[in-house]
Amino acid sequence: MDTCIALLQEYFHPDSSEDGYSLAIDEGADGSRLTHSHTLQYNYVLQSLTLWRNIIDDLFRLWYVSTAYTYIRLILVSSLPPTPPFLTPTQVPGRARPAVR
Repeated sequence: MDTCIALLQEYFHPDSSEDGYSLAIDEGADGSRLTHSHTLQYNYVLQSLTLWRNIIDDLFRLWYVSTAYTYIRLILVSSLPPTPPFLTPTQVPGRARPAVR
C-alpha cells in the first residue's frame, strides 16, 4: 500500500491534473452517476489507500488478540463444572410430554 500511495503522490498532484490524466469523475461518462472534481477524487483515493494500509498493518495484531481471547475463553469454559443434561422425554411433566409413536 505504501507503494500505491507513493505512486499516487508522485504521478498526480492534488490541485491540478495534466490533460488526459485527471482523476475527476463526470456524471454520465461511462455510466457514472457521480460528479467529483480531480481534487476531491485524489483525496478520496489517498484516504482509501491510507485506510487500507492501516488495516493491513494492524491485521496481525487483530488476529493475535482474537486468537488469544478465544484461547482464554476455552480455558475458562473448560474449567467450569459441566452443565446439567437436558430433560429427557420421560422427565417432562404431564401435558407437555410429547406423544411417543
